[in-house]
Amino acid sequence: FNNIFLNKLSFPKINEISISGLNNENNLKIIDELDFVKMENIFLIDKKDIKNVFEKKNFIEKFYIKKQYPSTLNIVVQKTNFLANTIIDEKFFFVGSNGKLILSNTSNEKLPYLFGKPNIKEFINFLGIFEEVNLKLNDISEIYYFQSKRWDVKTKKNILIKLPDTNIKNALQLGYDIINDSNFKNINKIDLRINNQIILNDK
Repeated sequence: FNNIFLNKLSFPKINEISISGLNNENNLKIIDELDFVKMENIFLIDKKDIKNVFEKKNFIEKFYIKKQYPSTLNIVVQKTNFLANTIIDEKFFFVGSNGKLILSNTSNEKLPYLFGKPNIKEFINFLGIFEEVNLKLNDISEIYYFQSKRWDVKTKKNILIKLPDTNIKNALQLGYDIINDSNFKNINKIDLRINNQIILNDK
């Protein structure tokens, strides 16, 4: 069978689209944008056209299309996770786990603030190191990126960890160990930028 033959056959057309995974307002907006799919042959829908609609939504991580015969499309949407707040041109954005920036009217105080202008994928890779050293994102208040590709991290206990531009994982692990060592209760800065040297500043 080819598409021309299938088009000549009388198959039920799509007359219903359902979306789950978002709030009602966003669900309805996207259903309206997918109106062009209605009355199309359910066997011949072009998923690329549907994909284009979802790729324009920065707050979406991924989606799945399920055909419910004879005439319904069920689309399950996964919203992206917000990783950090950032400010660009005096506007608030969330950094999404999908590598995109999501415009917002306000910030989320539970998330750290990202300062500097890193490539978002680089930032996500940097956060991946957190998991490896058991450092929790919700323990962080600020993350700084420098053009030299170096990072600083400030915890919610107001302790600044200044990291080197190489061996970041080992340095972050060392900083995390120092923070959790009862012998270092009154520090506010851990400078690990110089190889084989630790500089601590007291509060």
